[in-house]
Amino acid sequence: MYDMLTIDNQQITILRSWVEEASDVVVIAHRNADGDAVGSSLAIWHILRSMGKNVFVVLPDGCPYTYSWLPGSESIRGGERQQDECRGLLLSADLIIAVDFNAPYRVAALQEALSEARCRKVLIDHHENPAKEAFNLLFSRPEISSACELCYWVALSAWGPDAIDRTVATCLYTGIRTDTGGLSYSCNQPSLYEAVAALVARDIDPERLNHFIVDNYSVDRLMFYAFAISQRLKIFPEHKFAYFYISLDDQHRHHIDSVDIEGLVNYTLRLQQVEVGALIREEPKRIKVSLRSKFDFNVERIASQFFNGGGHIKAAGGDCVGMTMKEVMDKVENVFLSQTR
Repeated sequence: MYDMLTIDNQQITILRSWVEEASDVVVIAHRNADGDAVGSSLAIWHILRSMGKNVFVVLPDGCPYTYSWLPGSESIRGGERQQDECRGLLLSADLIIAVDFNAPYRVAALQEALSEARCRKVLIDHHENPAKEAFNLLFSRPEISSACELCYWVALSAWGPDAIDRTVATCLYTGIRTDTGGLSYSCNQPSLYEAVAALVARDIDPERLNHFIVDNYSVDRLMFYAFAISQRLKIFPEHKFAYFYISLDDQHRHHIDSVDIEGLVNYTLRLQQVEVGALIREEPKRIKVSLRSKFDFNVERIASQFFNGGGHIKAAGGDCVGMTMKEVMDKVENVFLSQTR
C-alpha cells in the first residue's frame, strides 16, 4: 500500500487523551452545510458514540434535506428553533470538535457560543488560513481533498481501522464524493484514492450512494436550473469567465432555497471556453458570492481580497453586505474582467 498521508503522532496522542477524558462532546460544522460538513460531522458522531461518549452534532442551519438519508442525520441539532439548545450544548461541552471550517465566524449565529466555550477545541479542516488562536489542537491540511478524507486519516491514526465501520464509511465517502465533484477536482493527491479504496472495502455500495447524492433533484429545482441557465447566466468568453446571478425573487418564484442552489456555480465550468466561474446569490441580509476555477487560477485569493471570504484555491466564496445586486454584479465583473483573459 502507498503510505501517503501521515498525521503527527503527538497530535494523535493528545486527541485520544482528550476524547477519553471527555463525557459530553459537540461536533460542529459550518453554516449552509454541504455533504462534506454533514458527512464529517456524522462520521465523528458515530465513532465517538461507539466509544460510549455523549455526542451531539450541531449545524447552524440544521441538516439539509439532500443529506437526510445519511445514518444519524435525524440526531442533528440546528436551525432557528434549536439555536438556544445548540448554544447550551456548546457552552456545557467537555470537548468541541470543529470540522470543515477554518474560523468561528463560519458558524454564524453560533459564533459567540463557540468562542465563549471554555472547553478544549479541536479543528479538523482543509481550508486555507485557519484561525489558530480559536482552537487548542489543529489538524489543518489544505492540500487534502475534503474534511471527510482528513477525518478518515485522523480516525485511522487515532483509533485504527476497526473504528471505521460501514456506517462511518458511508458518511465519509459522501463528503469526499461531494467535495471533489465525483473525483473530478481537488483529486490529485494519491491519499484520496487510498482513502476511497479503504472506504469502498467497507461494503458501502458506491453506486447506490451516488444515486442518493446526485439523483435527488425536485421538479422545482430542475426547472429552476433551466431558468438560471437560460435567463441568469452571463458569459464573457474573451475573459474565460461566466457567472450566475440569482435574486431572492427568483428563489421565491421557483420555490427553492440555498440547498437547491448548491452546485449551480459548477455549471459555469462546464463551458469549454470558461476557466473561472461565479454565483451571486441574494440572501435576506447579504449577497453571497461563490467562486470556482479550473487549472491554476486562485479564487481563494480573490475571495479574501475582495469579498471578505476565503476557501480553497479552486473553490472559495465570500459575502457582500449593504450592497445591491447590481452593485455586486458590477464588482464581480470589474474584479474578474480585469484579472482574466
